[in-house]
Amino acid sequence: MIFFHIAKLFEKGVWGRGRTSSPHTFTSGFSTIEILIAFSVGIIFLSAAIMVVFSDPTLARQISLESGQAAALDALLDSQGLASSSNKFGALMGSITENWSALIPTTDTSDSVDIYTYASPEVTDISPCVKEVLGKTTWTSLRERQHQISFGTALSNVNIAASYGRGACDPFPPGDWDNPEVTGWSVTPSSFTGTTTDMDVAILNGTSYVFISGKSDTTNEPDLMVIDITNLEYPTVVAEVDFTPYGYNKIIVVDQTAYALQNDTTNQIHILDVSNPEYPTFVGAVTIPHTNTAVGRSLFYYDDSLYVGTQYLACPSSCAVTQNNEFHVYDVTARTSPIHIKSLNINHNINDIMVSGTHAYLATSDNTGELQIVDIRLPATMVLPDDSGMKFDPSGNADGISVYALGSYVYLGRARTTNSDSDLYKIDVSDSNIPIPTKWKKLGLGTNTKVLDIIVQSDVAFLITSDPSQTFHVWDVKNDNDTIISPISTCDNTLSHSKSVALAYYQSYILVANEKDAKLDIIRDQPHVCTP
Repeated sequence: MIFFHIAKLFEKGVWGRGRTSSPHTFTSGFSTIEILIAFSVGIIFLSAAIMVVFSDPTLARQISLESGQAAALDALLDSQGLASSSNKFGALMGSITENWSALIPTTDTSDSVDIYTYASPEVTDISPCVKEVLGKTTWTSLRERQHQISFGTALSNVNIAASYGRGACDPFPPGDWDNPEVTGWSVTPSSFTGTTTDMDVAILNGTSYVFISGKSDTTNEPDLMVIDITNLEYPTVVAEVDFTPYGYNKIIVVDQTAYALQNDTTNQIHILDVSNPEYPTFVGAVTIPHTNTAVGRSLFYYDDSLYVGTQYLACPSSCAVTQNNEFHVYDVTARTSPIHIKSLNINHNINDIMVSGTHAYLATSDNTGELQIVDIRLPATMVLPDDSGMKFDPSGNADGISVYALGSYVYLGRARTTNSDSDLYKIDVSDSNIPIPTKWKKLGLGTNTKVLDIIVQSDVAFLITSDPSQTFHVWDVKNDNDTIISPISTCDNTLSHSKSVALAYYQSYILVANEKDAKLDIIRDQPHVCTP
């Protein structure tokens, strides 16, 4: 079901991308129209702001009693323009039900009918399951007055959201993030004293939780912690449990099941029942086949499939080809019974995985393909990127460490060496066979540090690094003609605090898990504008 609903009126009909606007009072000559239309077109829902404006408000005052016919004509044209624009916009919305990516205009779709001119829609990906669409219709009426109707709409694809699992596809736009701060709303558990490794956010039984994994050299210490974040100002530890003496490298929660990568060479995948987050229980373990006893390094869930990346281990000359594969796909339709579908011999460490649509994006240690792209539409018949050419090889040999996909772009974070190579890339993957870098940046990190994690929300990229002097970064990655990734503002866009290992975006906040003692920090954009 799609809903058009007036939520706010935005100045001059423009819904500021990624900004929170407030209602404005308009001078004489501005006509606002509020509508509520509901019609069934599938799985999308949205809210819209619509406005009719005169380009010159003073012209409206020229309409006197003697100009009643002109005023009536304007009203008629406004009504026809609104109806025509609604139909045009509705047709665009209808196309989304068949192809979510159809929202991305690849050609100029502007056209004119009678006196009305329809501009090509402007589309921005807010998150993997939410897009913002801006549409505009213009026309000229009596006395050469220019009129305009602007639509601002947020659309959420509930099927895509479900494909990522609950809590993994946040719909909230990020704001400007010109002045980030660590809020001090943090939590450190009493008994979780090992090394934190990963974090995931999930909504269970209507409550939001953070699941943090870790490992310790001491037995009988917790390797999983659960935190209730319903009230961000008072995050509360609700569970600390120990399931393995080896600890976990990664954690991901899907519905009421958690998958964790045990830091061992067998039984790498642990399956946990988290239907009651305060009392997680161990369900079973799965040994990843064809790995030559490799340890799991990366984990991702998408659309009833679990994607696993392992470390690279050299295979002895006598071993079979299927004994050293690093990329694996499991069917987890039955959540607690993973079925191995296929694996690929990437021949390198797979440090991070993200799946978007029909492709999996891998950050690897391959010096000729730090980003590798795998078509996963039919996992049982997927082929190596070597066979299809779907690789991106940035300058230098620094490993790909982290990856994030949003819309037609993939963001790659790398390890830092001593040379002048960039650490962060924005890559156009609209043609997955020919990934093209569009923006890049040397972040100024210290030698032998890494971009450990990336999340992009709208035009804002959030990073954590292993450089202790600038652990947290915020960058502007909007689409423009400049190939340089820019700071979000003239203020300092980095923060230095405890060494971070993982981050999550939650309701316009950034959640950060730190390496020691599983400490959870909460970062926000300060409400006041920064002062350079």
